[in-house]
Amino acid sequence: MIRYYKTLRGLRKAYGGQVSVRDFFDRKRRVYRNGKDARLQPTKELQEKVARAFAEQIYKKKSSKENFVASLTSGSSWLDWSLFQCFYVEQGENEIYISNSLSGEAYDYCIRKFLRGR
Repeated sequence: MIRYYKTLRGLRKAYGGQVSVRDFFDRKRRVYRNGKDARLQPTKELQEKVARAFAEQIYKKKSSKENFVASLTSGSSWLDWSLFQCFYVEQGENEIYISNSLSGEAYDYCIRKFLRGR
C-alpha cells in the first residue's frame, strides 16, 4: 500500500516526527505503521520543493543545483540513500530546510560521496 502526502506536515505526522532525507526520497523504503507494511511517499511537487531547498544549502551555481535536484527526484534505485540517514527534513515558519546530526567533516564526506555515486 502506498500513501501519498501533499504536505510536509502530514508526512512528518505519519512518520511520527522526524523524516530523514533517506526516507523522504527513497521510493522503495517501507514503514511498518498500524499493523501494516506501507510506503509513505511525498508527491512529486513536494519532493521537488524539498530537493530545491537541499540544493540551496549545498550549491551556489544554478547548474549544480539543477543537477542535484534531478538526482534526488529521479527515484533511482542505484543511488546510495544510506548516506542521508543522518539528514532530516525540517519545516520552519515559511521555509523548508535540511538539518543533520553530523559534524563538519562527516557532513562534507556524505555530500561528496553521494555526488560521486550518481
